[in-house]
Parts: sequence; structure tokens; C-alpha cells
Amino acid sequence: KRGWKGSFYVTGKFARYTDRPEYANEDKVKELIQTGHELGSHSSTHPFMSQLNTSDMIFQSQNNFNYLKTLGQAPEGLAYPFGDFSEDVETEVKRFFKYARTSLIGLNDRSADPYRLRILPITNSTTTLELFNWIDDAERSSTWLILLFHDLSDIEDENPYNTGVIQYRQVLDYLKTKEKIAVLPVNEALKELK
Repeated sequence: KRGWKGSFYVTGKFARYTDRPEYANEDKVKELIQTGHELGSHSSTHPFMSQLNTSDMIFQSQNNFNYLKTLGQAPEGLAYPFGDFSEDVETEVKRFFKYARTSLIGLNDRSADPYRLRILPITNSTTTLELFNWIDDAERSSTWLILLFHDLSDIEDENPYNTGVIQYRQVLDYLKTKEKIAVLPVNEALKELK
């Protein structure tokens, strides 16, 4: 509604083989693509990638890359499942993707390693004021903040990665007040940094 696009990282297993409403099915993923959002990979089955042998690392990247491509968009980036990566994982991910998003916390600048992009993970204990402060810090320092909203729901449960829809909208409304801040999908933001 605000004219912004986001980056959505999809695990093939969940899009293909589940009827669970908390996961985007193939139709929802295609809708994201058709409305101009970035589609990224989150591996084929969501394993701890650093615990895999080389051929399994390649399978996780290549299989999901090919699957997502059949849905309508070849993914440029990957979000490491559980934020888990190693130098070996990074080497294999580079064969298929232009960047990778980690779970390392922090801001990014022009010197950021595109295979070690930092984020701000939003959990059910993250306050709206904390989010506003991170946005202000990024604006003040002319750096890049990647906000990770994992699950959006107003249902209170044990999931630490659940963000309430009200808080999500408050963050979007706050960003709208920031004339100097561009809201972009990760792949587009990387191109702006070059």
C-alpha cells in the first residue's frame, strides 16, 4: 500500500509440501513475484548448512534455486537457515547467489561483504522504540539496516520470532516519515551501494 517492495526468503519444502497457513504456498509465492517483490532462497529443506557435506550444501542451494526459478523468479540471494554458515557454506552459496543474509546483528555500509549481510532480527521482545532507534541510527550514520520480520501475527504464542501486525505497521508508518530513507528489497539496495 505504501509502494514499497520487500525481500521474501522461501524454503522449497514448505512452499511445496505443506498446507500449513503459516507458510506461503506456491500460489502466494507467485503472487509475491507478480507484485514485484524480491524472491530469495532459504534453502531446500532448512538445515544447519555448516553441518552438511559439500554435495549436500550444493543440493540445498541448487535445488531451491531451480525450484524458485520455476515459480517465476531466479533468486539472487539466500538467507542462511538459522543464520548458520561457515566459509565452506559461503563458498558453495557463491556458486548460485549474488549475496547472502546472515543472522549477525548490525548495520551495513558500502564495505559490507555481500555474503555476510547483517540484520536486525525482530523478536517478540523487541520494542517499537528499539526499532525506531535502529532506524534513526541508520539514518544518522548513512548506513543500511535490514529489518528481519520472520513471522507476522497478533497471536501470542511461544514463538520468539513473532511480530505483531500492529507493531509492523507502526514501523512502516515511521519509515514513511523519513524522507531521506529509501525502503528497498535487499537485491536492489545492494545495487545502490555499488
